[in-house]
Amino acid sequence: MRLLVTRPQPEADETAARLVERGHEVMIGPVLHFTALPAPPPIADTPAALVFTSRNAVRAVTLWPQKDAWRGVPAFVVGAATARAAREAGFSDVRPGNGDGVALALLIVVSLNIDAGRVVYPAAEDRAPALEQRLRSAGYTVDVTVAYRMDAETSLPPEVAAALREGAIDGILFYSGRTAATFRRLVKQAGLLPSLAGIRAFVMSESVAAPLAGLALQEVAIAARPSEGGILSLIPSPG
Repeated sequence: MRLLVTRPQPEADETAARLVERGHEVMIGPVLHFTALPAPPPIADTPAALVFTSRNAVRAVTLWPQKDAWRGVPAFVVGAATARAAREAGFSDVRPGNGDGVALALLIVVSLNIDAGRVVYPAAEDRAPALEQRLRSAGYTVDVTVAYRMDAETSLPPEVAAALREGAIDGILFYSGRTAATFRRLVKQAGLLPSLAGIRAFVMSESVAAPLAGLALQEVAIAARPSEGGILSLIPSPG
């Protein structure tokens, strides 16, 4: 298949490499890009735990001055890819969840004593509130620091617009609802909504699929589990 990867860099390159290994033709067209925000002032006490819901959160915290003092703090992470990033960043006690914020909150509730201290959550500027809400409702003290944002591109990359116009894309991968919504807006802005007819979307979850509702896509296939493996398993093998 001729596939378009819309996720931000550097993750887009990693996904593209996996798809090429499987025999697909791949175009990379991120519609969001990472921007780290200023680190919070140093905090005297060590938190009971850190919460990472993305590799971008890990990337942002590696820029904080207190990162070295927190290397041994339990780091609860959303899934395998974020766990790998946390270990590579030097965190020694990494505890992976099952792929989404709700599952991660449940993992924290069953494994972290509520009296252990505060939980530090380096978060995205634009995020779902479920994780912090569940932890607070369970009685945890959660310090949310907006550590980064994902800025939207102002237009489709020219090569992506041309490929859509020429019918040269068979499938598009979407890993977040924000990415899907931004892609929809940019395609509409370029006057290319009719060009989506016949294209299949492969998405991480139902919430990611929601912004694609009503488009002329041939199909919106939703991964059975919200992971890289889950979304790749949706894509037919070439031939």
